[in-house]
Amino acid sequence: MFIGRYIGKVTLGYYNRAHLMVFLPAYYLHQSLSTVLFPAFSKLQNQRERLKEVYQDAVSLSGFVLIPVCAGLAIAAPECIYVILGPKWHPSIPILQFLCFIVPFNLLASYAGMVCDATNVMRQKILFNIFLLVMMLLAFYFSRSLGIYAFLSILFIRDFLKTLFFSLIMKKIFHITFLDIFKPYLPGLVHGLFTALGIILVTYFGRYAGINIYLLLGMQILTGCISLLGQMFFFHNIL
Repeated sequence: MFIGRYIGKVTLGYYNRAHLMVFLPAYYLHQSLSTVLFPAFSKLQNQRERLKEVYQDAVSLSGFVLIPVCAGLAIAAPECIYVILGPKWHPSIPILQFLCFIVPFNLLASYAGMVCDATNVMRQKILFNIFLLVMMLLAFYFSRSLGIYAFLSILFIRDFLKTLFFSLIMKKIFHITFLDIFKPYLPGLVHGLFTALGIILVTYFGRYAGINIYLLLGMQILTGCISLLGQMFFFHNIL
């Protein structure tokens, strides 16, 4: 609504296509895990050590897939947009790339939200969400003339604050350090780095050699799959 009213319906269309492209696959993966995890969190609400382990495993597993997928999509955004949507959607490319840095951490932070629900730590969560909503509305209003990237920057700041807030809550619930909070993100970040480097090399070679865009997109996807499988079966002990 905000984009359509203040930034323009054309930009809203570009944003919607980019958002669907990155959000839907990530959301379905996250949702499939969430339906299983919330009952497990609820059953373990009085077993904090076990609850902590399940929470960290959920973040680690989801991050191991979500972060590399979004990193690869950010690099392959031009090919994805041109092949799936067509050349006329070219302005969606930078929007898609920006969203790829927002979506995974937004979804990963929701696991901490489920822990809050399961352990009845609701008051802080509700107050923070109200604060966040008010701040976002004010930020959107005062930045309405600055364009789509101001809007995306506000979303990025929102998710940064959400991650920071839930990190503090998890620290309090589980009595752990910030290093323990960050550790579950490490496999996804490392895998994302390797995946990004691999796809960057393939993309550079493909564009330089003038490879057909459909073939290049296939090569990018194959590189991402090989990276995922390779690190799952050969480097999981290191991660």
